[in-house]
Amino acid sequence: MTKYFFLMGCCLLSLMFFTTACNSDGDDPAPDTTTNVTPPEAVDTTANETEPEADSATMTQHTYTSSEISGYWLYKPKNVTDNMPLIVYLHGGSGRGSDLSLVVSGSLPLFLNNGSVKDIPAYILMPQCPSNKTWDQLGESLFKLINDIVTDKKINSEKISLTGHSLGGTGTWSLGAVYFPLLSCIAPLSGSVNTNNASSYTSIPVWAFVGSADTIVDPSSSENIVPKINAQGGTAQIKVYDGATHFDIPDLVYKDQSVNLLNWMISQEL
Repeated sequence: MTKYFFLMGCCLLSLMFFTTACNSDGDDPAPDTTTNVTPPEAVDTTANETEPEADSATMTQHTYTSSEISGYWLYKPKNVTDNMPLIVYLHGGSGRGSDLSLVVSGSLPLFLNNGSVKDIPAYILMPQCPSNKTWDQLGESLFKLINDIVTDKKINSEKISLTGHSLGGTGTWSLGAVYFPLLSCIAPLSGSVNTNNASSYTSIPVWAFVGSADTIVDPSSSENIVPKINAQGGTAQIKVYDGATHFDIPDLVYKDQSVNLLNWMISQEL
């Protein structure tokens, strides 16, 4: 755990340099659109639901007062023990705002909430991005929240991974390039990435997913960076779904047991 907090300090020092590089060159972030909602002042509360039976999996929503992130959902697996893995999911643009129900309206949070994805042997953290921000602007806030979850839930700090779709896929690429010393792997879906930053991903396993018919985020940046990462000694792979659109990808990836992405992420370790 001491190593985790030391590495986080190093990541924060490098964040401003990487952010400057990302903003000056490369692809635009995923152009998700949403109605701008001004977040209210955060209230410090605990889960809004009754504590469940110890052996059942649950989804609970929480408010958060310690950073720009004002709320999050947390999936708690059944049969919890100490040193469990943590998967962090970053939502797309339509999830931004202050209404936490927006986060569970699609993709992995929806699948966990309705039971179409279940029995995942890990905690899954699903924070909400403010309406006027993108994930690459929230690195310090996000990892402060992650630190709090790691401490409170006694998470295995060697098994923290990051995934997301669309705006969240772009955020996964961006934050993975800076916070790779703290992450066991990243899995961006339908995200945009600066292909000049391949060297930033050589120390972390990457599994990217795109649809060939995506007209919202050009899949070519993900397709082009993966061989560059591998050419520089990294371990990256990409799955291209022929004919799939932008919004087809979460269903195709997270629900497909032959892909088994979430268990692949859980299996990775620093």
